[in-house]
Amino acid sequence: MSILFGQRVLLLAIGLSASFQLVAAELTLADALQRTLQHSPALQPYPYQLRQDAALQQLALLKPDPELELSAENLLGTGEQSGVKDAEVSLLFSQLLERGDKAQRRSQQASEQTQLTQARFAADKLDALALSTGRFIEVLSLQQQLNWLAERATLEQQALATAQQRAAQALVLQADVAR
Repeated sequence: MSILFGQRVLLLAIGLSASFQLVAAELTLADALQRTLQHSPALQPYPYQLRQDAALQQLALLKPDPELELSAENLLGTGEQSGVKDAEVSLLFSQLLERGDKAQRRSQQASEQTQLTQARFAADKLDALALSTGRFIEVLSLQQQLNWLAERATLEQQALATAQQRAAQALVLQADVAR
C-alpha cells in the first residue's frame, strides 16, 4: 500500500513538473518585470500624480488674477428716485502685487514636490521589481525541485522494475522489493 502511495506522489510530482516547465518556457524574467511595471497596483497612481505635479508647477508661475467688481445701489428706488437714473454704480478693479520672490518660491516648492514624487515612484518601482524578481527566483527554485523529484521518481521506478525482475528470477528477496 505504501508503494502505491509513493508511486502516486511521484506521478503527481512528474505531472506538476511538466506543467511548470510549460509556464517557465512562456515567462522570462524580463517579461515578468515588464508585466510588474505595467500592472502593479502600487505603481498605478504615479503617472497621474506626476501630471498633477507638473500642472501645479505651471500654475505656480502664474501671477494672481486681477479682480473686477461691479456694484449698484439705489437701482430700483421709489417715488422720484425710481428707475435707473439715480442709481449709483461702482466699478472696482484690483490686482494683487506680489513683493519679493513669492512666485519663485512657489515654483521651487512645486519643483521639489515633483522631485519628491519622482523619487517615491523610483523607490516603489524598485520595490515592486525586487519583489517580482524574488518571486520569480522562488518559482525557478520550486521548478528545479520538481524536476529533481521527477528525475528521482524515474530512477526509483527503474530501480523498482529491476528489483521486481530480480525477485521474479528469485535473485533477491521480496522484502528487498518492498523496501
